[in-house]
Amino acid sequence: MITIHDATATTFEATGLGVLDLEIINPEVSEELNQSFTLSFDYPATGTYAEHMKLENIVACTVPYTQVRQAFRISTVEVDLKGILHIEAAHLFFDLAGSVIGDLDMVSSFGTARPRSAGSTPATPLTGRAASGW
Repeated sequence: MITIHDATATTFEATGLGVLDLEIINPEVSEELNQSFTLSFDYPATGTYAEHMKLENIVACTVPYTQVRQAFRISTVEVDLKGILHIEAAHLFFDLAGSVIGDLDMVSSFGTARPRSAGSTPATPLTGRAASGW
């Protein structure tokens, strides 16, 4: 079962916004070791759930080697002249790929201040060499 979910969804056991199985065309999951884990498929622009095929929404499906449904965030939506949407989605794990954890000064912290300070520094996007301090 392949389902479409809102961008803020956190569980994928239910049908979400809808089940795509009847109209989805050529769904394919590909994984490159230590690289990408993506879902690509086509969907009719006039399909039942075409209005939900937008950036950031989530598509959930099973993959051949696991029993757990996997979630993929829509990253590109293209329309061809025949009225077919081509969708590319990256695994939800890659939402964190552009983030780094800020620097923590744990040396000068004492006792219970260490765990509190570790949770207080938010992750920030990595934007080049100057931002990373290299």
